[in-house]
Amino acid sequence: MWNEKAEELFIELMYKMSIAQNYNFDKVTIKRSSYSPIAHGNREEEEEAIRKGMVNLLTGKSSLPVVIKDFTPPETNSEDTKK
Repeated sequence: MWNEKAEELFIELMYKMSIAQNYNFDKVTIKRSSYSPIAHGNREEEEEAIRKGMVNLLTGKSSLPVVIKDFTPPETNSEDTKK
């Protein structure tokens, strides 16, 4: 909900700035093609990749790879080996 309000206020700000700079943009045009930093796009792509990856993992379409880097067997007790 607050995201929608923030977007509405941003569009209003951009609209008023365009009027002040003598540009003829309407609010719909601004909403459809307004400025979006590269970092925002990157974040959205990363979040989508994470969502898809989690869905695939949780639905069994993919698996989680496991790599054992160091396996040191536990010390054995001499009493345990006699049994």
